Amino acid sequence: MVLLLLATCAAMFAAALAAGRLTLAAAAGEGGEGGGGPGVSSTACALAGAGLLVSCGLGVVVVEGFHAAETSPSLPHWAPAAALVAGFGAQLALDAGSGGGGGCGDHVLLPSTSSAAPPAGSGPASAALTAMLAHAAADGVAVGAAAGGGAAAAAAVALAMAAHKAPAAAGLAATLAAHWPAARAREGVLLFAAASPAAALATAGLLAALGAGAAGSPIVPIALLASGGSLIYAGAVHVLPAALARVPRARGGGLETAAAAALAGGFFAPVFVAACFPHEH
Repeated sequence: MVLLLLATCAAMFAAALAAGRLTLAAAAGEGGEGGGGPGVSSTACALAGAGLLVSCGLGVVVVEGFHAAETSPSLPHWAPAAALVAGFGAQLALDAGSGGGGGCGDHVLLPSTSSAAPPAGSGPASAALTAMLAHAAADGVAVGAAAGGGAAAAAAVALAMAAHKAPAAAGLAATLAAHWPAARAREGVLLFAAASPAAALATAGLLAALGAGAAGSPIVPIALLASGGSLIYAGAVHVLPAALARVPRARGGGLETAAAAALAGGFFAPVFVAACFPHEH
């Protein structure tokens, strides 16, 4: 499980850093204009990441959390539901506090959001980076919590996070490139790339120190369900609507075949991963 967590952190860092640096390079090559709209591969990645996050939260992490709750007799009957709602509500509060509803959060940031009104005393790039760092840290907490929930939950969360970090980093880099010098923009991308892995490792270490691995410990189900609520909010409220908004529509208003296939693949991939790693509850 430790190796899987380390691999997940490495994948998140590499995906975010590579996507961010490539976007910065493209922006520099085009005179720093932020690089235009997303390509086909970028849109497919965003759709797959959206499906992964929603399905991972609903179909894997929450399920594993309730299974873990069944093995914790000291856990009050209302606690699992409270943890799930608290995870969802915490992401909502984070959004409200950072202005994420206006489009500058991690999961919805696109190059066009650079004109959004920033908080007093900061520019658009600073406001966007601050919000994205907060959301990236929340993602890392979900990854670290899932590491204690068995191979299925850990693998599914790893897949989802690695897939959606790239488009998130590309959106951030496009905004930073439009407002900051190249060197400072690279520093911002590096901070974002490191935020989720650092939070994941810190969360996993804290849970281990609190005895989350002990038989019947209530810490694992609470952490899993809270992270599941966070993932559901991020996927359903941010990632999925933002990804769908970027997709060209086929005649009649429906999704094009390739887009629908990418979304469906994202939805069912965590279920397939869970089937490959049956739980032992």
